[in-house]
Amino acid sequence: MTYAAAVITVACFTVALDRFRVFSIARAALDAARTASRVMGDASLSDDEKERSARTASLTLFRSFGSIAWRSALAVALSILPAGLLQIANLARFSAVNDVLMSWSGLALATTTVAVLGYARSRQ
Repeated sequence: MTYAAAVITVACFTVALDRFRVFSIARAALDAARTASRVMGDASLSDDEKERSARTASLTLFRSFGSIAWRSALAVALSILPAGLLQIANLARFSAVNDVLMSWSGLALATTTVAVLGYARSRQ
């Protein structure tokens, strides 16, 4: 039951990240950084235009960081919830689930779970 609880925990975390749009916000931040980088390398633009683009990208990146940080913290909190409920139901010890997730086998389990969920999401 401990391994099943670990899978549930990782699945909840992955789904929460997706539902809280962490991936799309990160993608938008990377796009803003790429755009600013291209503008900075464009010799045909003035220094003022380059600085404006860099400033806009900087603000976007700072906002994205804050948004990703609180959304990720919420996803972590929601992923802990099933393990806590399983502990209360006396089906799996929280510390045992944590031990599994912190091991090499837990890393393989988490990677597989995320890959399967990512594949299923891409098929939608």
